[in-house]
Amino acid sequence: MTQQQVARRAGVARSTVAAYESGGSTPSLAAIDRVLGAFGKQLRLGSEPIAADLDAAIDAARAVSMEERVEQHAWRLPLMLKHLADVPYVAEGAVAAFVQGAPLPVDAMEIARSIHGATVRCGG
Repeated sequence: MTQQQVARRAGVARSTVAAYESGGSTPSLAAIDRVLGAFGKQLRLGSEPIAADLDAAIDAARAVSMEERVEQHAWRLPLMLKHLADVPYVAEGAVAAFVQGAPLPVDAMEIARSIHGATVRCGG
């Protein structure tokens, strides 16, 4: 889709879309809402405690022996790395802790990827 098509759907100037795309301008939340709304999408924001959930999970995992943790979760690391092989990524949360050797179970990948200066988070 061209910048002009995006601009028309979102009700903004093509130059505005170009500035957002190039990182020359940072859109307001209202502008993001308009652009996403033009595509039938909505912005979802959330908050989470800083590392408190990871600290609790690490404490709980310490109660399980190293052998049990390796047996339960070691198969996940090669699978995660295979899925991420061609993607420039930053692992966050439990995945980052697990990759660095923390005794954490990881049930889903949490990834942040920088695209045109904006951070896009994927999880689940």
